[in-house]
Amino acid sequence: MSFGIPGNPIYSHAGGYGSQDPFRPRLEVQGTLPGGTSLTFYVGGVEAEVQPGGSTDPWSTTYRFSPGSVTELNLRVAAMVTPDPAYQETREPTAHSTPATGPRGGPVNPSTEMMFGLIAILVILGILAFYLGKRAKRSQKESAQESADEKDRPGSE
Repeated sequence: MSFGIPGNPIYSHAGGYGSQDPFRPRLEVQGTLPGGTSLTFYVGGVEAEVQPGGSTDPWSTTYRFSPGSVTELNLRVAAMVTPDPAYQETREPTAHSTPATGPRGGPVNPSTEMMFGLIAILVILGILAFYLGKRAKRSQKESAQESADEKDRPGSE
């Protein structure tokens, strides 16, 4: 973690930062790091041990960076951490960060869940447009048929 960059280090509520919700902020890498770079985490200024979330792998003092991926990590410290008295919890954590860049130089989008959600919404809107279009054509045909029937009736001119 680099100091002197706005929003870094990132402080958050006790027990976590980010979530699987694509609309919640996530801890993002500041600048560009090559894949495989060892990351060290600190909790309240104390170096933490790290372990991939949901695994039984042994705890380590570093974790290898994997660009473009979202990773759940467990952190633990052996010492009691004293909270920073200057830190004030806000309703929404704010992080001013520069997203990591991929091999093509563009920003990496870590939230595939959000993309699947947008695709599902577009499919639903497409089906709705198709249904409403068919309904409108049927209504036009019925109106045209009624007009033709009235012209064919005796006494209507």
